[in-house]
Amino acid sequence: MKNLALGFFFLSIFFVSEVGLKINKNSVSLAIDKNTTGKELNQYKAALLKYKINLQVSEIQRDKNNKIGYIKIEVNCNDGFKGSVSEDLMKTGNRIGFYRIYNTKGSPFGMNPL
Repeated sequence: MKNLALGFFFLSIFFVSEVGLKINKNSVSLAIDKNTTGKELNQYKAALLKYKINLQVSEIQRDKNNKIGYIKIEVNCNDGFKGSVSEDLMKTGNRIGFYRIYNTKGSPFGMNPL
């Protein structure tokens, strides 16, 4: 179990290494940090819908400088893979996101603070 968790951790870093949305024929990944704007979130939602992936952002709280504090995201890939995760990005300095890999026998989906 420990090796599985460690593998998941390294996969999530590899596939979600930069902030933003990355889409290619084999994978989709999204990483959101405290600087992600509302406009960017809407662009990510629209782009993911083209691939039949639903992204819901809720419980978002921003500070006076419009930086994301707390955020919750829910993802449904509409192929059996879905999940949700939340994080206070200001307190932890983490990013939050997900990945979906279509051509692997390993871990094809993951979500976590990054």
